[in-house]
Amino acid sequence: AHLTCAVLFFVDVSENCGYPVEEQCSLFRSIRPLFANKELVLVANKIDAQPWESLDASKRELIEETVESTPGCTLMKMSNHTERGVSEVKGAACDRLLAARVDARVSGRKV
Repeated sequence: AHLTCAVLFFVDVSENCGYPVEEQCSLFRSIRPLFANKELVLVANKIDAQPWESLDASKRELIEETVESTPGCTLMKMSNHTERGVSEVKGAACDRLLAARVDARVSGRKV
């Protein structure tokens, strides 16, 4: 809880994990307090099996609203299978973590 870290929360947009997007977002909201003061990225995964553009509009909006209602949270999309977006997600998480650490040093907080 006291470590400077980036948290990546993965949502399986294909729902092949056995849980609908609604339940995955509900889980995120229920554990969101654990991520206070952390760099947070919500990752829409498996976009090879279920392209983001053709995802049901209500599910896409639910994911977007979940991100928008979470301060400092970023939405990214990727596919582990095709590796599309994987480097971007890793890079963004590292960049956000580095920026947070620099801000902490500049403001005099321990890192």
